[in-house]
Amino acid sequence: MSTETVPETGRATTNELRMIRDYIMFPHMLTMAENSQKHLRLTHNILNPYFEQVVILVMDRITKELASIRREFNKRKIKVFDEEMNDGILYYKFSCRGYQDRFGIVRETLRSEISFRFAEYASGVLQRN
Repeated sequence: MSTETVPETGRATTNELRMIRDYIMFPHMLTMAENSQKHLRLTHNILNPYFEQVVILVMDRITKELASIRREFNKRKIKVFDEEMNDGILYYKFSCRGYQDRFGIVRETLRSEISFRFAEYASGVLQRN
């Protein structure tokens, strides 16, 4: 995932905070993609099988990236846990090489990032074919 060296102790690096954000975001994206896939199966449109294939390929990419992040977390001794929401901000506690901290992301920011990522991933799928 990254070529940066893993610090022995201390706070999460900028790259690690990005991984934490993605780790939080990817399960939301998978749920949304699964819901879209179910909707495509329930509605009748001649193009739905093709749309569903794009959704499946996007879900595969998300799943692979999430697995990669989990491997990096193991290497870097990072754990994310305890979600709570306060004033439209999702907070997650995390432990990074013994350092305890909290990561917060505004729901609207998360939605925007999810929308951007879906567009990026779908575009990547369509460009390969």
